[in-house]
Amino acid sequence: RDLCKKYGEKEILQNINLTINSGEVTFLVGASGAGKSTLLNLIGGLDMPTSGHVILNGLDIKDDLNSYRARNIGFVFQDFNLISGLSIAQNVEIATAFSGIPKSSESICEEIATLGISDPNQKIETLSGGEKQRAAVIRSICKDANIIIADEPTGNLDSSNAELVLSLLCSLKTDKHIIIVSHDIEKARKYADRIITLRDGKIVEDEKLQQIQSAVE
Repeated sequence: RDLCKKYGEKEILQNINLTINSGEVTFLVGASGAGKSTLLNLIGGLDMPTSGHVILNGLDIKDDLNSYRARNIGFVFQDFNLISGLSIAQNVEIATAFSGIPKSSESICEEIATLGISDPNQKIETLSGGEKQRAAVIRSICKDANIIIADEPTGNLDSSNAELVLSLLCSLKTDKHIIIVSHDIEKARKYADRIITLRDGKIVEDEKLQQIQSAVE
């Protein structure tokens, strides 16, 4: 509500009023410098607004940012942000421990297997780019985050792996908020339920798409 962000005298976001709906894949699009990543960082609790509020279930997130991030947010970054030297399963275990919802190694490995990675004990540095990004998505799922935010999640992937990662994110949307920043309007139109266009720190278009169920499947 009335979200503004300044760095020095430069206005990055200006009076953003927006409700993100559960059960939808929302893409934030726009040119470089439009404010997409800044808005995503404010939603994710990685940064504080200059003024205005980010509200979840009636509560301003600034009252307890650490708990908000730990319990509610799953991050998927362009450069993966996985911990080298650890396995996929160990990366997931760390995330679930911080979320306050610890899970057994067995249940984590089962969840990893259902999402198409055969060896949960494989070290991060041995994975391909596509496998690393899928591991990052799995980390968000296993910590039971109800808001998954992805900043250019396909930026370092080839087209085949990009499609796999976006399909995986879209498959998670039931009862979750999926928010994706992208420069790729074609992929946004293929996968989004909603496309929000930013320009110069303002929302200039908010488009709801009616996806054809058979095409999504």
